[in-house]
This record gives sequence, structure tokens and C-alpha cells, in this order.
Amino acid sequence: MLGYNGEINLLSDNFFITCMSEYVTLYLVPVTLYGYLKYENFSRKIIYYFKAVQWASLALFVVATVLEFTVRGLGYASVLVVLHLLLLFTTIATLYFVLFGAGPRKDISRQVLRIGFIIALCFLVIEVVRLYLNKMMLHMPDFVQTMLKHSYGPYVLLALESSFVISYLLRFLKNEQNRNKRQQLEQLAFYDSLTGIPNRNSCEQHMKKLSLDNPDKYTMVFFDTNDLKLANDKYGHETGDKLLKIVAGAINDGFGDFDGFFGRIGGDEFMACIDDPKDADSGLKTFENAIKQTNKRKLLPFEISVAVGRYDHTGDDGMTPQDVLKSADSMMYENKVKIKGKKNVR
Repeated sequence: MLGYNGEINLLSDNFFITCMSEYVTLYLVPVTLYGYLKYENFSRKIIYYFKAVQWASLALFVVATVLEFTVRGLGYASVLVVLHLLLLFTTIATLYFVLFGAGPRKDISRQVLRIGFIIALCFLVIEVVRLYLNKMMLHMPDFVQTMLKHSYGPYVLLALESSFVISYLLRFLKNEQNRNKRQQLEQLAFYDSLTGIPNRNSCEQHMKKLSLDNPDKYTMVFFDTNDLKLANDKYGHETGDKLLKIVAGAINDGFGDFDGFFGRIGGDEFMACIDDPKDADSGLKTFENAIKQTNKRKLLPFEISVAVGRYDHTGDDGMTPQDVLKSADSMMYENKVKIKGKKNVR
């Protein structure tokens, strides 16, 4: 579009550069155009058509470039007629696909494209009529002659470019909204609404993947929050919820940065699966320190206590992830019995 009225000369006063840039841009317009259109909501056959035209346009550009710099007298200008024929036939088909092709009629981005193509087509018709009238050298009023001297070519490109830009922005915003909705649905499906950490569904998905991958070693840790029933019955469910949030936060602090997964799998039960046993050692220390620090601050009217069971899986034990989790659960129960011997835990 800059080449129509000479504005491209503002970028450089070198004739070779300005001339070549106009040719390169002209040849690459259909490449980018059809590269964009192939992501529109068309049928598979139409998408294949757009891809074919895109590659054909790119091939034509490569051939013209090679001829430009290798064969004297041949190049961009001599192959231009082929580009014009390609653009003529493909533009007619593309206009039909865009204006009448399959797709949601309420899609605003699609409507913007349709309007842009219609406006561009109108300006194109006016430009063609203007060129023919100029060639006919008819006697016309002064204001008509003034209008005929004015080129409408830039308006064709402006309408197309504007519609593409606006359509892209609308589509981008729509995709962002859809992505946010997917994230919200994922948050509801795979994260615990109370504690904010992954829930049972998330852990089950990871367990299935673990069964398929079947790694040689990993560590499974099972947590059971003590005194949840006491907290709910004696101090109210708000206190019980606070207890679960504190335990979940401590687990997140301990295991959130390591390779593996963790989450809440039941009312007062949590689990963690860590790839490296050494990381599990570090995570358990961080978890225990977090609980101790919370007890020192006396955030609850009773001491927080969590029964923990751990099982280190090796490739030699022949156990499935479900077996490893059951073993960690058994270890947790033994730890719970020990704690229960010191005080009455429910």
C-alpha cells in the first residue's frame, strides 16, 4: 500500500531496495493471507485448498527470486503475470469461501472478515471502472475527471488489512476468554475448593499415568489429619476447615517444588508422590517444621497433629502405584497408633 503513492521512499532513497521491497511484499501477500485463512473455521477440504495456495504462492516467490538474481531479463517483473493469474482465480474462490463458507453466522470475527472483503471488492470494482474510463478518454465533467484521477487501490488493501487485524484481535480475545473458562473448569474439576490444592480427581489422573509409566523408583506419602472430628464437634466447622487448610498449606510448602504430585484425597486425608526419595526426605522435614511453627503460633485452640506414612517404591518389589499407596496408608496407620498411645486421637 505504501508503494501506491510513493510513501515507501520515506523508508529508503535507494531505488533497488524500494523496488525489491515492493515486489517481495506483493509476492508474499498471498502467502500470509492464506496462512491466516487456513486457521479459520472452514471445512477440511477448504483448509487444504488454502494450504495448497499458500505453498503455491511461496513456491512462485522462490522461483521469481531465483530468476531475479540468476537469469538476466527474468525475475519478479517477468513472473508477475503468473502471480496476477494466481491471485485472480484464488481471490474469486476465496471470496466465495469467506462470504458463504461454512461457519458460525454469529461469529463476530467472521462477520468482520465478510464486511472487509465486501468493502474491498466494492473499491476494487470502482478502481477497475476508473481505469477503463481513463483509457476511453471520454469527455466528462471536471469533478468526475478529478475522481478518476484518484486511485482507489490503497482503499482495497486498507479494507482487507483492517478487517484482518480487527478479526484477529476479536479472535484473540475470544480465545483468551475460552482459555480462562477452561482454566476455571479445570480449577473446579482438579482442585479442592476448600484448600486450593489438587483434589482426588487430580491424584487419580496422576496415578493412572504413574501406572502407565511404571518408573523404577518413587516415594508415596500418606497423610491423615488428626482431631478433625474434635475440631468440628467442639469448635465448629470453621475451625475444622482452618485445620485442613493449614495441613494442606504445609504439604504444599513441603512438596510443591519437587517432581511428582500431591493432593487431598478424602475428608482429612492427603497424599504425595515424589520421584526422588531424597526430595521426599526434604519435603517431610519442611512439612514437619511448618506444623511445628504453626503450633508455636497457636493458631488453633489445640495442637495440630498429622499421622504420616511413607513407602519407598523400588523396581524390585513388583508393586503397582495402588499397592504402594496402600503400603503408605498402612505405615500411616501404624504412626497413628503411636500418636494415639500418647493422646486420644480421632
